Amino acid sequence: MEISINEETFHIHQETAQLELIKDVRDELNMIMMVLTDQKKALEEIKTADLSKRGFSSDLFQIIHQHEYELTRLDERAEKVYIAVSCDEIVIKMTNKSQSFLGRSLKISWI
Repeated sequence: MEISINEETFHIHQETAQLELIKDVRDELNMIMMVLTDQKKALEEIKTADLSKRGFSSDLFQIIHQHEYELTRLDERAEKVYIAVSCDEIVIKMTNKSQSFLGRSLKISWI
């Protein structure tokens, strides 16, 4: 039995595309977090100006805090997935393919 090893054998394009997508998601989460930080600063200025008499609600701080918490958790999950994809999947894929070819006592032809 002969096994052909060509350029496609060790391609990791799918994993690379997943890494790019995860990085884009993390960048978007970071941008949203910056907007929330700016909103919180603006609310602090409004609160300092003592506009609470005009209907200012401290509930807005709680809402922003909740969104910050959720964004942080999403980013942590995205980071874990990024690490898993970048380390585990690529290494496992390369190792498995190498072992499947090198572990057999078969004639191997390089294309």
